[in-house]
Amino acid sequence: TFTVPNLNAFSGGCPDNFPLVGDLPSRNSSSNATILYFIYFTIVSTINIMILYTYLQPIIRSLIAGSIIFFGSITFGEAEYFDRVFLIVLTLFLLTKVIDNDINIVGILVIMLTILLLDEVAFLTMSVDFIKVLIYPVAFILLYKLKSDKMASYIVLPLVCITLSAELYWQAIDHPPPLVHYFVTLMVLNLLVRHFLSLRVFISPAFFNQRPTSIHLDWQLYQIAKFNIFVIAAVLVEYLIWHTTDVHSCYVYQAYPYIQQILAVVTLLVIVDHIFKSRYFLTT
Repeated sequence: TFTVPNLNAFSGGCPDNFPLVGDLPSRNSSSNATILYFIYFTIVSTINIMILYTYLQPIIRSLIAGSIIFFGSITFGEAEYFDRVFLIVLTLFLLTKVIDNDINIVGILVIMLTILLLDEVAFLTMSVDFIKVLIYPVAFILLYKLKSDKMASYIVLPLVCITLSAELYWQAIDHPPPLVHYFVTLMVLNLLVRHFLSLRVFISPAFFNQRPTSIHLDWQLYQIAKFNIFVIAAVLVEYLIWHTTDVHSCYVYQAYPYIQQILAVVTLLVIVDHIFKSRYFLTT
């Protein structure tokens, strides 16, 4: 219990039993005591909440990660359902980080969501006849712009050239062409993810007042996009072999939806992990 002394009772100096908490001059001692109680209660409560949140933080992070893995497992093989979960979770993260004014995470999530929406458009329109006519010229233009990325120069560009040659060959022999241009689109979209992640620090100031910084999550997603390009390239090569030779193998194609879903789960997990690690917690 803290008592507020009546300063009028002292002719000078402080008594030996002077309380450690504020010697505040006041006309009303009981009013001052109430204020001090309130301040004390607020400080103690805030510290307790911060300490409690610090201990709960690993539990909360584990629950969210567990939920992501759970949804990934129950929708395994049904990628279209997990795609919706993926979009919803990224959107919720984006709204949360906009409120927190975390421009680094906001920039990364805007890039991811934009590419995902373009992926959805590509998927829904891949059967439209004129889309194929547009895909290859746009792909070559973008590959020229992205030539500084070794994945573009040494992996994607040769594959796009081979794929276009196969398309012309199928056209010449009247072979029903598979929708390989969709996989060309996916490779280019993943290159765009890598490109914008690498330039995010320089692009973001045009949209935000704060100065962004490069974070470890940029590199993690950059590497995931690289692995994704290799997987898509493998599917494309298998497709080309199937439709141009007598070798009929579709093992990679059959595994592709599962690999993509695993990559989506890993992507969400690394984002969740970084969001929790980047927050400030009181060290106890």
